[in-house]
This record gives sequence, C-alpha cells and structure tokens, in this order.
Amino acid sequence: VFALHVDNRPTHAVIDEPMLAGAGAGDCGFLRFTPPPTAPPPVEIAFHATHPDNHAFFSFRIVRGPHTVTGTHVTGQEVAAAAAGPYAGDGSGNFNAAFTVAALLEGCPEAAFAEVLNVYAKATNGWHRLERYDRSAVRAFALTPE
Repeated sequence: VFALHVDNRPTHAVIDEPMLAGAGAGDCGFLRFTPPPTAPPPVEIAFHATHPDNHAFFSFRIVRGPHTVTGTHVTGQEVAAAAAGPYAGDGSGNFNAAFTVAALLEGCPEAAFAEVLNVYAKATNGWHRLERYDRSAVRAFALTPE
C-alpha cells in the first residue's frame, strides 16, 4: 500500500508592467528616464510563477536585443522560494526585483527588452513530465531618455 498524490492543475505565468519612478510602460511599452548626470530610479520588475500547491518550478530572464541582460536570468527555481537570484519571493510564486537603468542598458544609450517567464508543472505520468500543465508569458518594454 502506498499513497499517491495526483495534481493535474495547471501552472500560471503573469508578468507585471515594468515600473520606473511610479510610472508603468503602458500599452506602448516605453519607460522614459532622465539621462546622466542625474541617476534615474531603478526599474521595478515583478512576475508571478504560481501553482495552487506550489508544485512547479520556473525560469525567468530579461533579454535586450539578442542577449540576456547580465544578472537577470534564473532557471530551475521553485515557485515557493523566498528568493531566486536577484528576485525576492513571497513563498507563493510572486517575485520582484529592482534593476538600475545602467545595469539594464549595459552601455546602450537606449534599448528594447523582452521579459520571458516559463513555469513548469511537476506533474508526471511516471515516465515523463506532463508539459500540458506548463504556462509561459512574455512582455516587452523599452528604455529611452526623456
């Protein structure tokens, strides 16, 4: 006799609107910053990689052009984690971090970005992980001087 737990509920993947100084990127996807010598406030990034019972793991990254932005990529992280790389978690799959404009631009005067979130269910049929319960989300934004 053994106990068997069946959980065929899907995961959820949501990326919040990036914010800069309390203003969001909006439908057009632009965050405008004051160029140096004034130091702009950080860009706030938040996402939700969830499963009803935390039976999932996730990956998240921010891509600028063809490259992943240094220090933004995490993979194989538990949705119930208190932290995943630079992202603080609440134990229920809600994560956030703040990045400086300079860290995101990495030398570019302005740039376009994609935030990519993949949430993977831990459900299996005994031989293979069941991908039909996975979810993903993508959100784009651009940083440009005022």
